[in-house]
Amino acid sequence: MKLDTSLIHATWNNPKGISILSSIISMGAHLGVGIVGDGVETEEQSQLLKRLDCTEAQGPFFYGPMSGPGFVAQFGDRMTLAEWPQAVGQTSDLDAH
Repeated sequence: MKLDTSLIHATWNNPKGISILSSIISMGAHLGVGIVGDGVETEEQSQLLKRLDCTEAQGPFFYGPMSGPGFVAQFGDRMTLAEWPQAVGQTSDLDAH
């Protein structure tokens, strides 16, 4: 399950918002569903998600946009051969939707 960028931005520095984030993350854990914090832009947002036991996050704080070849150069050692064509910009089934 993904915590939308707008939710993180609207709630990360608000006590009631933090309570909402905590509840969503806890619910996901109890259901066995992974939670991804999307759109993380700051160290503070990243640390808050860690404190709330959100184990995955993505956003410009970690890496900005990059080309397919740049992605492969940075992360290629972590991918299988089957994943490489999509990483370098070749189309996939997801691109059709």
